[in-house]
Amino acid sequence: MKTIFAIAAALSATLLLTACVQPGAGAVSDTPSIEGAWSVAEIDGAAIPASVPVTAVFSGDGRVGGVSGCNNYGGNYSYKRGVVTVTEVSMTQMACMDEQRMEVEAKFHQRFTGELTAASLPDGALSLNAGAGSLVLRREAK
Repeated sequence: MKTIFAIAAALSATLLLTACVQPGAGAVSDTPSIEGAWSVAEIDGAAIPASVPVTAVFSGDGRVGGVSGCNNYGGNYSYKRGVVTVTEVSMTQMACMDEQRMEVEAKFHQRFTGELTAASLPDGALSLNAGAGSLVLRREAK
């Protein structure tokens, strides 16, 4: 009888403790959240000059857009299992006289298309990697 009572008490305690733990509490996600506004800080390990704005805003409805150095752009994206797929990108056709902006823009668009593997960096930045190269994005302040 004492054994049955001890087992019942242990099971009750386990159930109570399990009920207090929220799903996902303490879990570490291998898949970073990408929704929101980001500034592109690096292309292929090289810092983007502060005078050249490059941004990416991922919305909850599968749209992405921003500034790519000279022009504004927009397109679609999907995000599954750590892979961002950017498709149907279009952009304005402004002719910037600043050669540096045009070079950064060309590099950005070469890398920001197709399938990109997303990874969180220790400092909270987002790394997007593809065969063509890599991008490092940092969250924009709200």
